[in-house]
Amino acid sequence: DNDELYVHYVFDISQTKENESKLNENFIVLKNLLNNSQFGIGHYDLQGTITLLNPKACEYMGGRPEDFVGKNAREVFGEKIGQIILDRIKTINESGTKQKFEDKVKLFSGEKWFSSVYTPIIDSHGKIIGCQIISIDITEQKSAKRNIVESESKFRSLFMNMQEGVAIHEITYDSKGNPNNYRIIDVNKRFEEILSIKHEDAIGKMATTVYGTQVPPFFEIYSRVAKTGEPEQFESYFAPLG
Repeated sequence: DNDELYVHYVFDISQTKENESKLNENFIVLKNLLNNSQFGIGHYDLQGTITLLNPKACEYMGGRPEDFVGKNAREVFGEKIGQIILDRIKTINESGTKQKFEDKVKLFSGEKWFSSVYTPIIDSHGKIIGCQIISIDITEQKSAKRNIVESESKFRSLFMNMQEGVAIHEITYDSKGNPNNYRIIDVNKRFEEILSIKHEDAIGKMATTVYGTQVPPFFEIYSRVAKTGEPEQFESYFAPLG
């Protein structure tokens, strides 16, 4: 009567353990990618609260994860920039699509330009639960682009106000690769005055059309300069201009 009965249940959990191992491996890979990325990566919930920041994002912002995680975008970036971020998160939530932005942001190290991609974070049920923001510092590219624009503006001013008549030509070729004409790309004011040819009557047109000749003026010289890359200087009388 005092005998005890024991029931043992045995379950095969090999597949479960294998799945756990794979999940753990994937987690380690993703964590390494996150920590070593050269992009700033941040996760925000739909209210704009920061839930995750990788080291690069913290570097941009001048702090550690614990300085920012759990705080709202307004608190971290200020009212103006914070509200912009919140509005974008709202738009991402409503549209369900990623969007790209460029912004000038004031940080502890000064003002910087960032290119950022906002992507919805979707849970296993297909519901949007937040927004991932991936950013990269493009300050140097913006500066280089601004310098190019400024240089082009200075060159344009110099080109148009030179005392010498200047024209920029583009050699054209036939189907066999032989030079057959040249197109006038640009001319300055002095060129218009010397040749009595208006800017709008020359730009984009072939030399034979502009000058009214069967053979492009000084074509042999211009072709040779284009081919060799060596400058040449010459004096000549051009009959069609009188």
